[in-house]
Parts: sequence; C-alpha cells; structure tokens
Amino acid sequence: MKKTIAYLFLLSLLVVASCSKNEDVVPTIENSLIGKWVAEKDESDAYIEGQEYNFKSDGTLIGYHIGLIYEDNESNVIIGRRMIQYSGTYKVSDDGKLLTVVELKNKNIDEDRTRTFHIEFITGTKLTMKETFVQSWYNDESRIITYNKQ
Repeated sequence: MKKTIAYLFLLSLLVVASCSKNEDVVPTIENSLIGKWVAEKDESDAYIEGQEYNFKSDGTLIGYHIGLIYEDNESNVIIGRRMIQYSGTYKVSDDGKLLTVVELKNKNIDEDRTRTFHIEFITGTKLTMKETFVQSWYNDESRIITYNKQ
C-alpha cells in the first residue's frame, strides 16, 4: 500500500511538472529591434558616420548622427561636423516589414519628422533597412543601410 501511494505521489508530481507553463516565446521584429544599432555601411555610399538608433522597449528611441556644417546655405563646402541627438518614437507594422520613426522637434530639428524604413533583414546582430526619401531636396532617392547591434 505504501508503494502504491508513493507511486501515485511521484506520478502526480510528474503530471504537475509537465503541465508547467514553459511555452516557447517567439521573438517579434519589434522585440528584436530593442537595443543599440550602429550604422555599418550604406550601399549608396552616403555619409553615415555616427548614425545610430537606440530602440527602447517602451516604443521610444534616441538617435544620433553626425551633422555636416557647410560654409553657407548655397555651398557644398564642409567646414565642420557636429553630433546631433534626437528622441522620438517608433512602431513596427503588423507584418513586420515597415518601421516608422517619428523624430521629435528639438534644437536640431525644426519640426517633427516621420521616416519610414522597409526592414530588409534582421537577426540578433544585423539589421538592414531601406529608406526612401520623399523630401524635395532628396529627389525621392532611397538608400539601404546595414546596422550592427552593440
């Protein structure tokens, strides 16, 4: 009788242990984005020095890039560089293919700016995005940038 009770007790422990909530968590694109991403290369050879995004889990971000200082508004003569920091929010589309970033107005940005990136590729350490510029000064150009997670 004691052996039967012991077996039933062990069987009940096995059933309780196997019923624990140990489901695999499938990572989402949004969760994969969380962290600091630093630009590695731009396939269009555009200037990307110092460009990075730090995506927070609450949907906010801090971004950086090096701004070029020109001799005057009419010139292409670069006379210096300065670090530009901005904050904002981000959202990933339901299908995980679009990343929308809203850069909030600050001393370096005259107005809130919305930028949309097509997520081409993402792993735990690499992120490749394509951005198409619709501002008049970019003439609807696009570029593909690869970022490394730091």
